[in-house]
Amino acid sequence: NINRDWSDIIEGTDWNSLTGSWSVSYTVVATNTGAAPGKYPLDNTVVIYGENTDDEYDSNDATVTITVPAPGLGAEIDVQVSREDEIEYDWSIVKSVDPEEVTLDQGEEATIGYTIQVTRGNAFTTDSTYTVTVNVAVSNTGQGIAQGVKVTLTIPELSVLDTLVEGITIGVGETKNYSKTYTTKNFNASYTATVDVTSSNNAALQVSKTGDTPTELNVVEEIDETATVNDLITNVPTGFEIDPATLERDWDLTGSDTLTYSLVLKNIEALPGTYYLTNTATVTEDDTNEESSDDATVTITVPKTVKLEAEVGAEFFWIREKIYEWEIDKKANPTLIIFQVNEFEKDIEYTITATKTLKSEVDTHSYSGSVKVTNNGNSEAQNVKLTITLQYYDGSDWITIQTLPEVELGSISSGGDNTYGFGPIAFTPVDNTAEQRVKVEVSADAPANTDEAYDDSFLSITGTTETNATAVLDDEFTYVPDGFAIVATDPDPLPFPMNLSDSAVVQFSITIRKFSFEGSGSISYKLNQLGAYISATVTGYMAGTYPGWCIQVNVSGIGGPYTIQDIYDGVAPDSKMAKVNYILNRYRDGDYPGVDYRHIQIAIWAIMEGSLNWSSWRTEFPSHVPDGDRPLVQAIIDTAEDSFLPGCGDVVLMKALSANKQDVILEIIFPCEEEEFRLENTATLTSELQKIWDDAIVEIKLTPTDPETWGEETAWGGNYKGGESAWWYYFDTNGPATQDIYAGKDKKVPGAYVTYDEANGLLIITLGPNMRLQSGSETVKIQGYAEGDLPTERPEAGHFSYKGTNLVVPVSPARYFAIHLDVEVLK
Repeated sequence: NINRDWSDIIEGTDWNSLTGSWSVSYTVVATNTGAAPGKYPLDNTVVIYGENTDDEYDSNDATVTITVPAPGLGAEIDVQVSREDEIEYDWSIVKSVDPEEVTLDQGEEATIGYTIQVTRGNAFTTDSTYTVTVNVAVSNTGQGIAQGVKVTLTIPELSVLDTLVEGITIGVGETKNYSKTYTTKNFNASYTATVDVTSSNNAALQVSKTGDTPTELNVVEEIDETATVNDLITNVPTGFEIDPATLERDWDLTGSDTLTYSLVLKNIEALPGTYYLTNTATVTEDDTNEESSDDATVTITVPKTVKLEAEVGAEFFWIREKIYEWEIDKKANPTLIIFQVNEFEKDIEYTITATKTLKSEVDTHSYSGSVKVTNNGNSEAQNVKLTITLQYYDGSDWITIQTLPEVELGSISSGGDNTYGFGPIAFTPVDNTAEQRVKVEVSADAPANTDEAYDDSFLSITGTTETNATAVLDDEFTYVPDGFAIVATDPDPLPFPMNLSDSAVVQFSITIRKFSFEGSGSISYKLNQLGAYISATVTGYMAGTYPGWCIQVNVSGIGGPYTIQDIYDGVAPDSKMAKVNYILNRYRDGDYPGVDYRHIQIAIWAIMEGSLNWSSWRTEFPSHVPDGDRPLVQAIIDTAEDSFLPGCGDVVLMKALSANKQDVILEIIFPCEEEEFRLENTATLTSELQKIWDDAIVEIKLTPTDPETWGEETAWGGNYKGGESAWWYYFDTNGPATQDIYAGKDKKVPGAYVTYDEANGLLIITLGPNMRLQSGSETVKIQGYAEGDLPTERPEAGHFSYKGTNLVVPVSPARYFAIHLDVEVLK
């Protein structure tokens, strides 16, 4: 506590009364918590105040002086340097032999002496270790305790900076001892240790000392001070022996030395030549196993002798080659086929004649064989050469035909042989009947020696070969016109490709069908194009753009993938398709007055469905069909022939069938021009030397349908017969709105009629498919009559109010009409 207060002091307490003198005692403890050496005052003051006032009555001070004594630090260093060394020896070896060369024939011997000089070299240092020991003593000789003491050690040569101790207290008269040891592989002549001593209450101290490194070696280990010598005879040549037969010798050495030994070399059965007795001496250092070696070789010469013997076996060949040539001829029967209207299939026969002939014969002569060369001498024959010569005998001498290039056989050992094969080698004989022979000559260089041998023979044919003797015959239809198909062959399948080894005649036939379609394609369309309900563009099979018609009523959508087929399948189509086919060949847009694609499409629907749904179908087009045209459509339906067959120039139909959309029919026309249709076929014959072919072309024609016969007639419109003997008819407006047309007495023309449109004041004439106007400017004549004015006889030509060619004629109201027509009628 720094301040203390006392008040309200009364008697009976530890303090004296307020009214009298009093005293009090207390103690404090002063502790040095880190003060540096020196003198420090501890001051204290007491003050007396009045009871009811702040007046200071009296005060007094007391001081205690505190002394902090200083320590006295000192340090001593001792540096000791020692070393340990490792040394090693290297060894070397030299091997020599006397003599280095000897000549020994079989049965001879020679003494061989060997000397091995082994040297241990001077020692050299391989490793040294240096140890530096530092002892440090730190003392406090002062009067005070040394506080916060730190001791550091520095040795620059070892890159040492160590803190030996830090933050300690050293009492008065106390000594602290420290020791550190360091090792290194690096040599320094001396090492200097420096000690720095610091404390928190004393000045710093630094002491240094140097220790020298011993210069003399302190050997603690010797490496390879001993070694082992091994001597090995590495090769004793075959046919030789040594005595003693020892191949390997060993010595243990502690220092340099010279080693010697000898042996006897004997030639037991070695053939002439040069041989080598080889020897290797190796010194191996005991610790590191390092080796050093040296060789010594004795060259042995055995005298040589050579004797060559040649043998030859030869064979002559006479091959006769037959070379053939092939020819091919292709014919079709008939070369022109004509399809009548009611014919759908035709047969065509084909004949292929392949002829093989012998073109030439070529003789080829050759010979082959082998030569065996044997060395019967007692030494190797070196650089042996062989020469082969072909000769024939002309009755008095052997004449050379050819000499082959010299052959090098190399070396042949004593008792050994070398066989050389030759041929076959082609040649041209001078005389096929003369005797032929093969002559061989052999020679060697060292030592020189020669020999020769022969083989004789007469020539004869030994074999025959054939070239271009076989062929492969193939046949292909290279072009089948669209709309035609080959539907059968005889035989089936056709026998192609066919392997031929001789001349041959191959016959086959096919059946070709007209109006045949089968394939897959995709269709897109446009309405009211090409005079038809749709213009169908086909991609894929039968690609192109065709007039097209719908054949289903309650199936929506046109387009996408289709299967395209014909409607005939080799026979007349069903009656529905025949009627549709007829309509599309007799009624075309613009060909008949009042008829366009709409009337035709409705008629096709009615034929395919079996009935006419007029009120619904006539509105299926952007421009509705007039309600009054129903008789015209019915006439088209009624006049359709169920047995119609198209010919050339007519519309032929293809079906396009869809899996999920409207089926349609497409129109295609087969022209009548001759060049339009050709069935092309090629037969090919391929042999070793040839590739030949021949074509057969069949022209295809179609006949037209029976020509139409039209006859000129006078026609009258109306259901009512006129008076007098000359026949005529008139139109009574009180009768049906639509009335017939007659071309001849009682000869009503199917599909022809007249309609009176009273509301619009029109007479509408429908001629139908079987009637047409004659050429002329006044082929239509009309005269109206009021009730009671109808003539009793046929009206005269000049008594008509309308004269012209229109089939829709405005008229004034009348009860009767005389309608006179100059027409042609289909017979």
